[in-house]
Amino acid sequence: MSTILNATVMPCLNETNYLTWHICMCALLICNDLWEIVLGKESPPNPSKASPTKIDAYVTHQLKAAAEITLYIDDSQIIHVQGDDPQVIWNALASVHRACSLSTQLAAMQKFSCMEKWSEQTITSWIGDIKAQAHLLKDIGIDLPDLLTIVVLTSGLPPEYDSVVVTLNAVKPDELTLKLAISCLLNEEECHLSRRQLDDYKASLIKGESDNSDAAFTARSRTNVTCFKCGKKGHYAKDCPEHANFVEKTPDSAW
Repeated sequence: MSTILNATVMPCLNETNYLTWHICMCALLICNDLWEIVLGKESPPNPSKASPTKIDAYVTHQLKAAAEITLYIDDSQIIHVQGDDPQVIWNALASVHRACSLSTQLAAMQKFSCMEKWSEQTITSWIGDIKAQAHLLKDIGIDLPDLLTIVVLTSGLPPEYDSVVVTLNAVKPDELTLKLAISCLLNEEECHLSRRQLDDYKASLIKGESDNSDAAFTARSRTNVTCFKCGKKGHYAKDCPEHANFVEKTPDSAW
């Protein structure tokens, strides 16, 4: 399982992705049974009572956890890694990347309030971005009320989602929750997708009717054509069936 996680979702820690890295690294450590030792919940064996084998197993476990963390740290962050104690390394990285100064909080709040959904982004992805930034704010000491999160979530949407804002404005303040806002957005996106599919289907029908009309026009136009070989209507001389039969029945010597 470790190999699968390593290859697919595990980013390296850099200056800007601590939140994502923290979530992925927690999952990786849990999958590899290393989380308890990183948290310091796995007590070291007593050297005077434990067997050498048990002590070696603990040290190996500790080194493995430290290595797992260190392997997914960018070169720019290696300076923060000191020693081989995974708990010390983990706490050192947290203290660096979870700065809670006023300037850090203001910068994070400004970024949060200016977020906008990009044109091709799905609503699910947009909600994920908002939740991730809200989680980061909580991590540095700012616990956002649902109302503020809803304001940012809806103000960053393109005009085609204005109907959602109108719907939410009609909800009583004590009934307005983030869960309700998210549900409304997902439903609206589903309506947009359905409308696009219907428009595409209508366009394909129109194109099909146009193609059929062209074929019908061609068929109708041929009904007025007179073959100059047999004198009958409905085909050109090059397609005359009677002339073809005549050629087949006439001996070569007659020509």
